[in-house]
Amino acid sequence: MEGATSVFRKIYRMVVVIFATAIFSTIFVMCMISTCYITSEEYEITFFCKNNIFINVAFLVVSTSILVAMKVKGIFSNLQEKLNDDSLFKKAKNTLLLIILCLGLTWVFITQFVPGSDQLDVMSSAYKIRCGDYSELVPGGYLDRWNNQLGLTLIEYLFGRVFGDYNVMGFQFLNCFGLALLYLKLVDIMDKLHISRMAQIMTLFLGVLFIPMIMYTSFVYGTIWSVALALWAFDFELKYLSDNKVVDLVGCALLIGLAIQVKNNVLIMMIAMIIYGLICSIKDIRSIKRSLLLVIIIGVSFIAFSKAPQIIVEKKTGYSLSQGVSSWSFVAMGLQDENHAPGWSNGYNYTTYEESNCITAVQEERAKVDIADRMALFKENSHYAFEFFSQKIASMWTEPTYQSFWINQIRNHRVSFPEWLDWLMSTNGYTFVSGILGYYQLLLFSGCLLWVILEDSNQFINKSFFAVTIIGGFLFHLAWEAKSQYSITYIVLMIPIAVMGYEQFINKLCCAIESLKTGEGLKKSSARYTALLSVLVMAAYVGIYKFDGTQCLTADSGYYEKYLEAMVMPYTAETVRDINIINAERRHYKELAEYFVQLLGENGIDY
Repeated sequence: MEGATSVFRKIYRMVVVIFATAIFSTIFVMCMISTCYITSEEYEITFFCKNNIFINVAFLVVSTSILVAMKVKGIFSNLQEKLNDDSLFKKAKNTLLLIILCLGLTWVFITQFVPGSDQLDVMSSAYKIRCGDYSELVPGGYLDRWNNQLGLTLIEYLFGRVFGDYNVMGFQFLNCFGLALLYLKLVDIMDKLHISRMAQIMTLFLGVLFIPMIMYTSFVYGTIWSVALALWAFDFELKYLSDNKVVDLVGCALLIGLAIQVKNNVLIMMIAMIIYGLICSIKDIRSIKRSLLLVIIIGVSFIAFSKAPQIIVEKKTGYSLSQGVSSWSFVAMGLQDENHAPGWSNGYNYTTYEESNCITAVQEERAKVDIADRMALFKENSHYAFEFFSQKIASMWTEPTYQSFWINQIRNHRVSFPEWLDWLMSTNGYTFVSGILGYYQLLLFSGCLLWVILEDSNQFINKSFFAVTIIGGFLFHLAWEAKSQYSITYIVLMIPIAVMGYEQFINKLCCAIESLKTGEGLKKSSARYTALLSVLVMAAYVGIYKFDGTQCLTADSGYYEKYLEAMVMPYTAETVRDINIINAERRHYKELAEYFVQLLGENGIDY
């Protein structure tokens, strides 16, 4: 049994290393070549702009040199020694978490963005159900089309009953606590995996600097809470794998089931949890039973939570819900490139559902035909396929703000912004911040790659959960609809990986230098094979990119400069003064209409 387990673990590690190396190498080299920018209006048009490779290389060299110098000077050692004090470590951790919470609360308070699109549709659907208006459940209604939103709708229904309907700021403030919980669970997981306290504190510090996630607190949606709950579920899974207590497994199953209802995308995290749990727990016959129990309880929870919202809504309303928009339509749309960046939303899933008379099976058949046509085109035209997937990947992973600006720029806000905030939310402000976050992103991708290359083979599997989740998300969105806002849930998981990667790199580099000084020489390591694979992947991509000759990742540099010159931000303030003006205008129109009706009546004309 031990022999078979060892083989499974080696295969698992090899597969994760190969995929993680290929993915991190690809997005790293893309990040070196280009940066993606998104328009500051509702159209979600992506510009692919050229990066200065020499500046990027210089930034990495300088950053690494500073970190190595800090290591040599003993700064990290002194900090680590201080963090060994439990009370000091706890104080540092809580302080950073409090800063993250306060930044989120401050952002919500000073912006007061008004939700729109899916955010508003979900809130409105919850309100309508409470009022007995079931129009969103009929064929073509919002919840009929997007029945994946039933879970979040029910959550907002309950939220509205407690805190009031359309309590936008209440939900946004709740997001702030969800963000703090997310980072808390990140470091709790790192602690259970015996990752150094220095790495935990650095993860929180980078969380403070990661502005996009803080800006997402104003997004009245399940982005933050879904990841927070999923990480909490994984924390329970680690407890179960350590202590073998069924109560921990039940907690894990309930939380991941709830997380998926908040936002379906974390289904990928659930699959990663199951894979991780199986690999880490199977050791003997007894452990097989424990592994099966893990799969069964999580599976039952997933099915129960998936069915419950529909059952509850149908029982309350008396409506029988359809399957809604077919999942295949998202894949078909993810392989198209009309109007937006390749694979981004173009309304295909919406229009084909309507054209199929809101019959899921009919839409599914059409989507499968369209998928087959696109795959045939990719097969026939390798040049087009390379350009399509290059731009799709880059648009998702190398837009440094992950639409944290865009989701707010297109929304009204109920306060008059101060000048600095007006500038920040302008196109120029977005471009400036994107430039800074581009370096942050570069450090993340390079750090993740260093971790895959340098992590000790005996510890790799135990620390692989974040990487497995990212692999799943990357592969999933190769086919599925793309948006850079979908990437942010994986980017935040890269932070601890990148920190561990640079920690490994600095430690091993200093050890290597010391060995050379003492004449011991360098020890051979399996890391050289992973490093070689990374170099080959990057060389292959750059070679094909140069040979292809279209320069698809830098094609829009000139266009974006012209866009910046011409773009005028729309007026989105919605202060009390603005609302009063709108109300006054409406009263004026009403009074004017009543006057004209009266005038017509006086002249014997019915209206």
